Amino acid sequence: MTDVRIGPAGGLGGAAFDNYTLPEGARLKEIHVMSDMYVHALQLVYISASGERGHLGPIGSVNGNHSVFTLDDDEMLTGLSGLCDWYVDQIRFHTNKRVSESYGGDGTSNTFSFEVPAGYGVVGLFGQADWYLDAIGIIGQPLPKPKAKKKAPAARANAAAVEAPKREPRPKDLEKVEGIGPKIAQLLIDAGIYDLVDLSVAEVARLKEILAAAGKRYALADPSTWPDQAALGAKGDWAAMEAMQKTLTAGRKG
Repeated sequence: MTDVRIGPAGGLGGAAFDNYTLPEGARLKEIHVMSDMYVHALQLVYISASGERGHLGPIGSVNGNHSVFTLDDDEMLTGLSGLCDWYVDQIRFHTNKRVSESYGGDGTSNTFSFEVPAGYGVVGLFGQADWYLDAIGIIGQPLPKPKAKKKAPAARANAAAVEAPKREPRPKDLEKVEGIGPKIAQLLIDAGIYDLVDLSVAEVARLKEILAAAGKRYALADPSTWPDQAALGAKGDWAAMEAMQKTLTAGRKG
């Protein structure tokens, strides 16, 4: 399968990342964006060929405001556009159906716009990143030709379901976040939030919904700082995570 690479646009700083691509047969479902005056990080969430939700690790630093661009089941990413200079200041996502809102700031007039050729879809990204997203380019692949659907025997379909790889939940990691005990960790896992990376990009509103659905006892929990705590733990910055927790505890006592 012949890939096309378009870009990158942006600066020369940061560490290079390459082949940040979806698994074969996966469909892009969400793009998580961390931004303020600049774009800090992007993270791709996908639906695998076997129908399971998965994600790639974030590129850049998990800082700034968290936004999610969600694609419809029949929607695919076809390009990017935005503003850039030393960093990627602003970004928009182009699909076969629409163009997203702008994420980031407007501190430069240098524009960029990338689109894959007709018959291609964006399956990955490449560029440079560190504290910010320094530079970004797109990786495209030809879209698969539609195949005639064949009804698989029940035994084969069941075997495929059993053999499909599953992600490993990490409840003990989730419990390192102040406010999360074993029971709440299990609630999060049941809702598809398996580890600290998942929790770091989860919206607080969604966390509140999960807790409220579990009953009044859990609805009393305050998840407003959980993504920020998880972001530090996901980067292995346990000292900063502990310092944040001490500050939270002191604030409640005060």
